[in-house]
Amino acid sequence: MSNNTARSRKPERRMRIRGMQDRERINVDKEDELRFWTREFDISEERLKEAIGAVGTLVNDVRAHLMHQVFRTSKPFPPRRAKPNR
Repeated sequence: MSNNTARSRKPERRMRIRGMQDRERINVDKEDELRFWTREFDISEERLKEAIGAVGTLVNDVRAHLMHQVFRTSKPFPPRRAKPNR
């Protein structure tokens, strides 16, 4: 195989969901996008809109904001148990 073979390969195409133009931003004006992202993040539409209001429409920013909320509100991890001596 020559070195040119790797260059001639086409890049993978991004999957598109019907009606979604941009996978990096959340469009709150489209019902199908709201439905998709509420299912993707497993949250209510209200909580999604609150997160977008707090950090903007970039998917990565919304995801980070939601993860931060989960860790901030959850109980701390229990301490590790000492391994028994054998």
